[in-house]
Amino acid sequence: MAKTIIILGTGASLRFCDFKADEIWGVNGTYTTPNAMPEQHRDKFWMTKLFMTDTLFSHEQGSLNFDIIGLNAFAEKTKCEIISLNKIKLGKHILKTKPYPYNKIVRYFRSDYFTDTICYMIAYCLYTHSYLAQSPHGVIRPELKEPLKIKFFGIDMSTTREYSQSKGGVEYWLGVGYGMGIEFENVQGSTILMHPLGVPYGKWDLMKKNVKKNAPSVDPAGVMAGKNLTEKEQEKFWKEHDGKQTNRDTNT
Repeated sequence: MAKTIIILGTGASLRFCDFKADEIWGVNGTYTTPNAMPEQHRDKFWMTKLFMTDTLFSHEQGSLNFDIIGLNAFAEKTKCEIISLNKIKLGKHILKTKPYPYNKIVRYFRSDYFTDTICYMIAYCLYTHSYLAQSPHGVIRPELKEPLKIKFFGIDMSTTREYSQSKGGVEYWLGVGYGMGIEFENVQGSTILMHPLGVPYGKWDLMKKNVKKNAPSVDPAGVMAGKNLTEKEQEKFWKEHDGKQTNRDTNT
């Protein structure tokens, strides 16, 4: 049975996460996820690693990216390991983190194609679960130590900026993983590894059939269409989908 790691983003499909995995790795602000969950379901949330690649101060927004005190308290309470690309410090306050092994990973994969934090997370996942092996033909390449499955929630890449700047990098690192033999499962509603028109280029005869088949299940809560669920609607959704399979395996 494959070891399963959930990589948690902050997109709308985050609310579909079933939190069923061997490890759960979150990006940046995902540690606040319980605040958006119905109170009676917050005990389902857990996280083993939190990744941060931004600096403390956001020049774009003119504000701080992180709450150092809050993050340290979260890590201590949940025993979650924080892995950061940059040292985060403000006065006497220092975020307790493990340094991201940037140089080692770049040399290992011979690539620095990181377009967002998710890329760093996938690369770290592949790096820590593999070793360099030499084939009978003398080719040296990473090999998995054990069967590995990566699941995405909240990594939608549905905004114009995400789609143009980040999506390619995420799909690149998934491609590296596919070459190593990983399984990949994505939540419905994400654009990762999805055809822009829903079918392979040139297979237009499949379009009508594909849309008709998948439309009802792609966005069961309507969040991809911009709908903001009320607390009662969220509770109803959780009850209807609790324990049910709401994901799409991209291997099928």
